[in-house]
Amino acid sequence: MTRTIVFEDGLGLLAPLNDLRPTCGIRTGALTLLDRLDPAQFGTLSLVTAPDRAALAREALGLAVNEPFADRGTDDERIYAVNARCVIPPAGVSSLKAGEAIM
Repeated sequence: MTRTIVFEDGLGLLAPLNDLRPTCGIRTGALTLLDRLDPAQFGTLSLVTAPDRAALAREALGLAVNEPFADRGTDDERIYAVNARCVIPPAGVSSLKAGEAIM
């Protein structure tokens, strides 16, 4: 089993974009970071954010918020920590040449 903890570090100059939504809920292109995290690879998601933003994040995302280790899991479980400001590029983007696109 795999779990992924998306954490907001409070860095970056993202206001006003993240005033009314969690940082991982900001669209970059057509998708948010959460849209890009494949459940088959990243498993169960939870979010760690500032306490004053937790209720908003919980309502907006429907995820466990500020409870990253509520279920201790097993010793062989994989846990990923992903910064909420991370934008994961699509597979193959590093091999694109000038004038090519991924559709």
